[in-house]
Formats: sequence, C-alpha cells, structure tokens
Amino acid sequence: MRGDAVIVEEPHRKAASEILPLILPKIQASLSRYTMTVAGESGSGKSETATAIAEALAENEVGWIELELDAMNAAKAMDVDEAEAILRVEFGSKVSEMSSKELKRDLLVFARRNPQLFIELANDENVHLRNIGIKAVEQGLIALSQDQRTFSYANTGRKLMTVPFDEHPYSALASYFKTDEGMEVLNTIEKRL
Repeated sequence: MRGDAVIVEEPHRKAASEILPLILPKIQASLSRYTMTVAGESGSGKSETATAIAEALAENEVGWIELELDAMNAAKAMDVDEAEAILRVEFGSKVSEMSSKELKRDLLVFARRNPQLFIELANDENVHLRNIGIKAVEQGLIALSQDQRTFSYANTGRKLMTVPFDEHPYSALASYFKTDEGMEVLNTIEKRL
C-alpha cells in the first residue's frame, strides 16, 4: 500500500538477479525510455521485487554509463583514418563516400549506441589492416577474385595470396599483412593510397 515501508530481502534480490539478464539487453538497445511492470497477487512481493530490480538496474547502469563515456572519449580522440576503419566494419564501403564530419558524427553515435562493440573494434589491430585491404581493392591496387578465394595484383594479375577455406577474405588479408612478405606488400599499398 502507499506509504508502506518496502523491505527488500534476499528472495526479492534473487528474483531481480534472474530477471535482469532478460531485460537488460532490451533496455540497452532502447533509444528511449523503457517501461516495465511487475504483476502478482496482493502481498506477493511486487513492490519489493520492483525495488530490487530498480536497485540492480541502477548498479548496472553506472557501469554502462562509464562504458559509454569511455567509448565516446575514445571516439572523440580518434583521427579520421581510425574512424573510417571502425565504421567500415559497421557500414561497409559506404564510408568511402562520407565527409570527415559525417564520419566523426557516425562514430560518436556508434560509440554511444554500442560502446562494448566499439571498444572491441577500437582495440582490434586487424580492423585497420582490413580497412587498408578494402581501400586497396576499391582503388584497384589489388583485386579479389569473384569466388573471393584469391587476392592478386590488379595491374599484373600476379597472385598475392589464397584465402584459407572458411575464412573472411579481408581477415585473411589482414593476417597476411602481418607476415614478412605481407609487410612489404602493405608498405607498398600504403604509399599508393
């Protein structure tokens, strides 16, 4: 009843801890307020359970907000090339047509909406290498065969590498760029981009 003291005990916290993983992804994905109700018989502990859920959400929200801040600060500090590499994962070749202001804006929005993925991509050294590979193909420096199994030099047709079975071509190319031979190719490509 209104005005009654709400005493949250262990069973209510346990219920909240089981409910939280079910609702948290939906709340985090929501771009606006998220509303939920707790229903049950009179005296069943609705108010206590709702309070326990609110406390658990507040505790989790602090961590989420801190993650968002970390992602947003990292996005703000990034140069345009890093922004392009990360956004290419999310938007594909469309980023080649975006202005630097559009890249920066979309990077900040991406960091705010999905901070965990953003931070993972920002820390993934292969993202930058994949971006170089994609740009090299787009600009006609290297070519990817129709079956997406072979990279070759675009001007000579000489085979550069074969993509291992069941691997994404640009991930394989990024791995190739880390080899001794691949580092030489990478240096040449970077000079031409």
